[in-house]
Amino acid sequence: MAFLKRSGLFVVCFALLFSLMPGFRGQAKQDGHWRTRAKERWVSHELKKMTVEEKVGQLFIVHAYGKTPEDPAYAETNIEKGRGGTNFKEIIEKYHIGGVIYFNWSDNISTPVDARQVQQLSNGLQKIALKQKPRIPLFISTDQESGAVARVLEPGAVFPGNMALAATRSAANAKKAAEIMAVELKSLGINMDFAPDLDVNVNPANPVIGVRSYSENPDLVASLGIAQIAGFQSQNVAATGKHFPGHGDTNVDSHYGLPVIHHDLKTLNHVDLKPFKAAIASGVDAIMTAHIVVPALDGSGLPATLSKKIMTGLLREKLSYDGLIVTDSLDMSGANVLPPAKYR
Repeated sequence: MAFLKRSGLFVVCFALLFSLMPGFRGQAKQDGHWRTRAKERWVSHELKKMTVEEKVGQLFIVHAYGKTPEDPAYAETNIEKGRGGTNFKEIIEKYHIGGVIYFNWSDNISTPVDARQVQQLSNGLQKIALKQKPRIPLFISTDQESGAVARVLEPGAVFPGNMALAATRSAANAKKAAEIMAVELKSLGINMDFAPDLDVNVNPANPVIGVRSYSENPDLVASLGIAQIAGFQSQNVAATGKHFPGHGDTNVDSHYGLPVIHHDLKTLNHVDLKPFKAAIASGVDAIMTAHIVVPALDGSGLPATLSKKIMTGLLREKLSYDGLIVTDSLDMSGANVLPPAKYR
């Protein structure tokens, strides 16, 4: 993969998981050298024990249908939908996956939320993962942006979307909202949030971002974005800035097509990339890639997700980002632009 660096994405994944363990960030604030040494020892120790298959499995965050780790009600659905097993337990044991993502439509989280059910699902999945060899905990993730994209709703706190939040022009409000969301996610066993959305929505016809963006003003997006990153991560929930290098100026939804961003380099640097630069400087845990073509950055026609020039040349090298890179869903049409690989 184009975006792997030094020892690979595995190192970044495991280091981030380690940093999310209870009490770790608090200790890290007291002793940065201890954090670095402990992280490196743990990562090195785990990597030495892993097979190639286990390492590959750790690169994937997947979804499955069901309210419990072995929900029999969704066995046929999971097979029919190509989930790789009849339930979460089978998928974890077979593929050594790095994480799971919860959705409402897959019946992992109901509306209204049944907190006990989600807690038991999360705890059950972690117990299964930690019985495997090597013992690596899962990323348990969801999309909790607030507003139009939120999986945890009532009786939890329900916040307006990012654009409404940005109307207050208050970074303090943004941070507090993220802190509250993170506390609620953590109480459900969810340790990773695919938020905040750092897209600068300069196109009123944008069918997929719209009010999910804070603003058409890149400075306001950057300000509220880093405030929410701080809010999520202060509660030991990994924040994910998305959708790099910026999905704000398109009239195509990448779920159903492949958008092309026609911005020149000057516009990209002063508009689209500005919030991501701020997020990187603030220490964001993860950045999500966009399935968009950006000819000014890569003339190959490949979406950013699959572009070495964008993922390695720009994000890793030019912007010096060494955190976790996660793709947007690989089920989306914008990612399905290459023929399936053929293996002997």
